[in-house]
Amino acid sequence: MIPTHPKVTIVICSYNEEMRISKALQSVLDQTTDDWECLVVDDGSTDHTIDIVRSFHDSRIKLITLPINLGKAHALNAALLQTKGIYLLELDADDWLPNLAVSTLLSEMDDQSHEVGLLTSSYHVWRQTRRGHLLYRGIEHSTPITVSKEYAKVPIPRFYRTDRLRSFGGWDVSDSSYGRLYEDVAMTLQFLQKSRIAIINQPLYHRVIRSWSSSQVSDHPYSAWAQVNLTDPFP
Repeated sequence: MIPTHPKVTIVICSYNEEMRISKALQSVLDQTTDDWECLVVDDGSTDHTIDIVRSFHDSRIKLITLPINLGKAHALNAALLQTKGIYLLELDADDWLPNLAVSTLLSEMDDQSHEVGLLTSSYHVWRQTRRGHLLYRGIEHSTPITVSKEYAKVPIPRFYRTDRLRSFGGWDVSDSSYGRLYEDVAMTLQFLQKSRIAIINQPLYHRVIRSWSSSQVSDHPYSAWAQVNLTDPFP
C-alpha cells in the first residue's frame, strides 16, 4: 500500500541529465520500503530530462519544473516547499541508491534523538570516463566531516530532518554564487554549528565522480568562495 503521507521525501535536482536520471529514478523505485515520495526538480533543462522523468508512470514521483536554470540551492528550496516527508534525502541525478538505503536510513533516524538533524553513512565511489564507462573505486567513509575556509568534506548521503531544514530557512541563495556553488558546504556548516550529525558505518549510496562535472571543476575556487561566505566560529 502506498502511503498518503510518506515519512521520506527523496529529492532529485536535475539539469540536462537525460543520459543519467533514469538510473537514479529506478533505484528509488527499487527500494525495499514504499514509505517515500520522490520530488524531481528540473532546473531549466534544455535536453529531454523532463520527458525521461514523465516516462516513469508512478504517482509517487512528482515533477517540479523551474522555467530557467537557477542553481541547486534554488531547486532544493523549491522541493522543500512541497516536501511531505518528515525526513528529506538528497539524491543527485547522476547517482543511485542501494535497495536498502531508504529503509536503513529511516530505521536508524527513527532511533536517534531529535538532536540529530542529519544522518549520513559511508558510500560507494564510481568514476565515469569520458567514454561513459563506470569504474568502481571502493567505499568512502563520510568521516571526518569538516568545514573550514581551506577545505570541506561534506556528508554523503544527506538524510535530513525536514523541520530542521525549515528552521534554518532552507538552502542559502544569498551567497556570492547565488546558490549555484557549495550549497552542501553551507548547509553542512549549519548542522555542525546548530545540530548534530550521526553516521552509519554502512555504504548506502552510489556516488559517481566525473572530472568535468561542476562539483569537480569548482574545487579550485573553493577557498575564494569560503573566505567570502563562511563565517567563524567553526566547530
